[in-house]
Amino acid sequence: GDHPDLHSFPTRRSSDLQRLTNFLALHRKSLAIPILSLGELEAYCSTKSVVPEDQNTAFVVASTFESTSTAFGIFVSTTRLLSMMKMSSAIQADATYKLNWHGFPTLVIGTSDMDRKFHPGGIAVTTSETTTDYEFLFRAIHKGVGINYAPRILIADASDAITNGFQNVFGNDITRIYCWAHVIRNTDKKLSLIKDTKARTSVRESIIALQLARSPEEFEFASMLFLKK
Repeated sequence: GDHPDLHSFPTRRSSDLQRLTNFLALHRKSLAIPILSLGELEAYCSTKSVVPEDQNTAFVVASTFESTSTAFGIFVSTTRLLSMMKMSSAIQADATYKLNWHGFPTLVIGTSDMDRKFHPGGIAVTTSETTTDYEFLFRAIHKGVGINYAPRILIADASDAITNGFQNVFGNDITRIYCWAHVIRNTDKKLSLIKDTKARTSVRESIIALQLARSPEEFEFASMLFLKK
């Protein structure tokens, strides 16, 4: 227990982690292409918009630039990822917060298989996270996958911008599903107000059972019984 190496291990580990963090930051900076203006960015995207022969090589599927408002959008994917999107009628979309480009948000779009594995369809860099930005994202995936691509299910958090952007592209006849992780976290905050542990557990288990409904009809009927209970 008095071995000097054991006492110094946490300090060395922290130091090694900091050196690794600094190295990765410098490495990413060296790989980043310096963009000085929207014009340069637009020109760069133009050179990367040709569909490559290699189905795993990324290219710019769609881009938009508004010089008067300095707004822009860039959607990047591969032919393999786009072809996989055809296999599902459901789309998942959200913005990332730990991943961005020059301070601009990165929007991620994809779908899930029957084994609940997520398959990305591409990423976009946009000016912000408004309805216009998400509309660009959905129009870009529509363009990339094909004109007959018509997903009917949107899975996302409660953002109105995502919903409105999706409806502007694919119409109002859709099924809107909210991300279960967001739902249960907010549910737990409300359930904490119930002091009776047994009652709180019962309500939570019922809500979890509800989200496993196999059809809208089953969900509506189960919801009615749950509220009556």
